[in-house]
Amino acid sequence: LFPETTVRSFDTLVLRAGMNDPTNPFLTDEFVRTLARDCGQPSPVGTFVHLFLNGVYKGYYNPCERIDADFLAAYHGPSPAWDLIAQGGEVREGDAAAWNALKNLVQGTNMLNSAKYLSAAARLDLTNFVDYLCPLIYADNDDWPHNNWRAGRDKAANGPFRFYVWDAEWAFGLQGHGVSWNTLANQLATTSPQWGTAEIATMFNALKRSPEFQLLFADRVHKHFFNGGALTDARIRTRYDQVRARLNNSVSGFDNRIGATWIPQRRRFVLDHLGRAGLAFSTNAPGFSQFGGRVPAGYALTMTNVAGAIYYTTDGSDPRVMFTGAVSPSATAYAGPVVLAGPVRLKARSLQ
Repeated sequence: LFPETTVRSFDTLVLRAGMNDPTNPFLTDEFVRTLARDCGQPSPVGTFVHLFLNGVYKGYYNPCERIDADFLAAYHGPSPAWDLIAQGGEVREGDAAAWNALKNLVQGTNMLNSAKYLSAAARLDLTNFVDYLCPLIYADNDDWPHNNWRAGRDKAANGPFRFYVWDAEWAFGLQGHGVSWNTLANQLATTSPQWGTAEIATMFNALKRSPEFQLLFADRVHKHFFNGGALTDARIRTRYDQVRARLNNSVSGFDNRIGATWIPQRRRFVLDHLGRAGLAFSTNAPGFSQFGGRVPAGYALTMTNVAGAIYYTTDGSDPRVMFTGAVSPSATAYAGPVVLAGPVRLKARSLQ
């Protein structure tokens, strides 16, 4: 029992003992939500429990936080009013006025127009949107995007919508898709009759026409899929092993297909899909002699790339000017090791 003050609200996924259920190994939903958190976005936290009612064993469950107003306030700060939308435009909190305005803007406007793109960015947290998509594309969440999603915003502050992973247990090829399945060309394709009219798919397909969104997506792919990021094989394997360890003594005949097949093979296909869609440009990104972390005072950071000049900033800003591709006035051309005298957030790009 939890003290009442520590409990917000919970949902559960159950796999009863003895059932030959396709959701075995019972960790998929929890695992996908964990990957979303590793990508830097709020995601419901869950646990695994054995349930007894009056001494009678009822199975093992995965209680997790429910995405509601309490969840939004816990992760984004208190607010007197929230909008929370679920699949099909279902209103869970607040109303759909701002949601419908966002849909109409993104789906009915040419996102090549810089003013319209910035207007969309003010209504939808685009970094969150990409970070939300990345783990679901990697995991091939099959009962999505036509179903099983949540989007919320601080209504009182007129904040942007953010997406949250929800109910992702039909992932990692559960519907028979192999590791080579192209989620971008199927679940997120406008040509797909099942998913083509879903809100997430239509928003994605409208936004991806913008070179700015393509570059933002590529930046987040580079962050998550490379250099020790959340969706590199080693990080994914670590998280999988951690979640699996919580079930080792509970689930007999553990189905290890995710660990044995998906994690070793999925990466090359996903990066190929993203590259062919124009959403991955990592081959000539600057490489650092160390990607983050602690270094001794006076550390000389070196950068390398395949071709073109490297420009960098040390104030956390983008070395590139939005929409124009010009070099930012805050950027410096790399000409040799950068000596670090204190904490710094350094960003670099290659110019070709």
